[in-house]
Amino acid sequence: MKLLTQIIMLCSLAIINTPDASAQEASKEKKQDANLAEEMPEYPGGIDAMNQFIVKNMRYPDSAINANIEGKIKVKFIVDENGIVGDVHAVNSLGYGLEQEAERVVAIMPHWKPGKANGKLVKVYFVLPIQFVIDAEDKQKTHKKRKHKHEKSLI
Repeated sequence: MKLLTQIIMLCSLAIINTPDASAQEASKEKKQDANLAEEMPEYPGGIDAMNQFIVKNMRYPDSAINANIEGKIKVKFIVDENGIVGDVHAVNSLGYGLEQEAERVVAIMPHWKPGKANGKLVKVYFVLPIQFVIDAEDKQKTHKKRKHKHEKSLI
């Protein structure tokens, strides 16, 4: 099944450079370091490699295809001092398993190059919008399946 999952990255990758709870409890200097990453975390291979990773690993939920659900899921996550992606959760919901799938794919990302502030490794939050779009071929297949089911129920 050929599915089109558009990934809106580079310009839409929102960087929320805020400290986590442990950083908030730290001194003002440490808070400031976590808020002002001078070097942002980087996905290995860059944005294009991240796009490829997401497209390769994303599975459009059948329930969303059958219900013809498309839209954008924003996934918030942290890249910690070791480059590990964590604290992954969808900011919004479209239902039909789309937010769980977006969370799953972000959670399995490989380690990133961590961000730095004042020469120290810091945690950085990101919000990644992932656009789910069903291509025309799959829409037609879904329509044919529904029509066939309906015809069978009339027999």
